[in-house]
Amino acid sequence: MRRDALPLALILLVGLSLRLAGLSHGLPLILFRDEAQIISRALSINRHDLNPHIFVWGSLHYYLLKAALSAYAHAHALIPGGAAPLPRLCMAARLLSVGLSLLTIVLVYALGRLLSGGRAGLLGAALFAVSPLAVETSHYGVVESQLGAWSALSLIGLVLWRTRDRRAWMLAASCAGLAVATKYNAVALLLPIAVAAVARALAAKGGLSAPRLRAFGAVLAAGAAISLGLQAFRAEVLNHVATWTNSGSLDAVYVRTFDRIREALALVLLAGGTLAVAAYRRVRWASDAVRAAASPELWAPLLLALAFFLLAEPFALLDFPAFAQGFFFSFRKQALGGAESLPVGARLFAQALKHIPTDRLFYVRALWNEWGACVFLCIGIGLFALRRARSPMLAPFLSMLGFLLLSSSSGHYYAVRYLFPAWPLLA
Repeated sequence: MRRDALPLALILLVGLSLRLAGLSHGLPLILFRDEAQIISRALSINRHDLNPHIFVWGSLHYYLLKAALSAYAHAHALIPGGAAPLPRLCMAARLLSVGLSLLTIVLVYALGRLLSGGRAGLLGAALFAVSPLAVETSHYGVVESQLGAWSALSLIGLVLWRTRDRRAWMLAASCAGLAVATKYNAVALLLPIAVAAVARALAAKGGLSAPRLRAFGAVLAAGAAISLGLQAFRAEVLNHVATWTNSGSLDAVYVRTFDRIREALALVLLAGGTLAVAAYRRVRWASDAVRAAASPELWAPLLLALAFFLLAEPFALLDFPAFAQGFFFSFRKQALGGAESLPVGARLFAQALKHIPTDRLFYVRALWNEWGACVFLCIGIGLFALRRARSPMLAPFLSMLGFLLLSSSSGHYYAVRYLFPAWPLLA
């Protein structure tokens, strides 16, 4: 590790210089709309009202940014009798992003070292240090730099859990919950945790116990009751949810989403019921599936992630209507690509893609243009190396990348920062 200290320091120096170059661009105006909204919302939080009221992004970044801006204001005596100048506070927010991005470089090095040794760690840190997306997002007071740090920590915990430390699931799950409280698409981090947990549960010796089968059946019964309730009171539920919106009505896309959730829940319950019956009849594969699904190895990390999410985002419960509105708006924007709010050229590009018979070509073209051939080549080499080494991390990592790719943009305009939870891994 000492041999890597000097190269890592040089990588950090290069990363710092890239992130500080042009950091004050646009000031005293704040031209990036997301940055302006996040900073203004963070400044509005006070000891009498901790509710951010807007949940397009997670609340954890608001709270961290509020603490950093308050400390900056007091340290520089910017508020002798009035409010601090907004451009200076914006600069402080950008410096916070720079610091978090530099921390992520170190964490990417640690992740690569755990996976494939010191050279891989240095290569990953170097790629992240010069990554245009990582540099660009650190130039603004937005959520991505903090999201990258929590994601990298969660992935480190996941690797430790799968390779050497049984208790590292707590690090993976808690950091995943905090990442989701920063930006909701970090929910993708829960998928590799679940895949790893199922793999550990299946690898454990022993058969399906009666208490686990009863617990599995109880969960299915509760799910069936919820499904029947949603079906019987569909109109009442939609009318109540409509009261949470500013207009008092729901867009058709939300109604379709609600119906798809009901259908997906019914299919999951049908599959679960089939598994339960087969497991009761001692069918081997069904017993293994139920044993894994009802295992504490699976539910303990997910519940811990939920606990940390609620700890960092308490108003997800205390102001659920506003939270639900922001949460679904955020995922709708990611799923549809936000093409309706784009410039004319981008909208024409999105419309042209509709004539392509499959969206797969879109993802290849968009990612090739955003990432470049070199990054694609490095990712392919990395996946091949994991496959050849029979690494237990291949399936968890692929599940995360697949979820982020398939849940983003639907073949329309593609914002590559939707993939930022996986950026430390891709580096």
